[in-house]
Amino acid sequence: MSPQRIPVPFTSPMETAQSFLDAICKGDLSGLESLMTEDFAWRLLPVSLGALRRNKRQFLLQTAALGSLFGSLKLGIHPSLEVVQTADSVAMHVVGEGHLATGAPYSSEYIMIFHCEGDRVRSMTEFVDSDNLRGVLGAGDGAGFMLIRAPYDE
Repeated sequence: MSPQRIPVPFTSPMETAQSFLDAICKGDLSGLESLMTEDFAWRLLPVSLGALRRNKRQFLLQTAALGSLFGSLKLGIHPSLEVVQTADSVAMHVVGEGHLATGAPYSSEYIMIFHCEGDRVRSMTEFVDSDNLRGVLGAGDGAGFMLIRAPYDE
């Protein structure tokens, strides 16, 4: 008699990444935290933006602070955009749309690279439209730039 195969639940890196982005959009920090490994690392490129690398705690603090800039935000993978996936990573072209807290419309594109361990994110690298981000973060008193450059010390 051959051994019985038991299906093992598998969450693809793309599913994990979309859950991660959904948690950011909802402002669900506890849900976001549950999707991150303890050694999570984040970085924002291009380097010219001056954003500091973040660990798990720093990323959660920064995400909470940046949430105050947005009235609504949806980050999604458009079906016609590119996605490259391996067993534990995904690189994808993401579109962000919504409104800033001021009511102004927001729209931007990103390339995001997620490295996963099972159903949790180990690292995330964002490549952003720097001109667009400079406009959003530099608006008013430039508070947004202060948020991505703040140390969020341990």
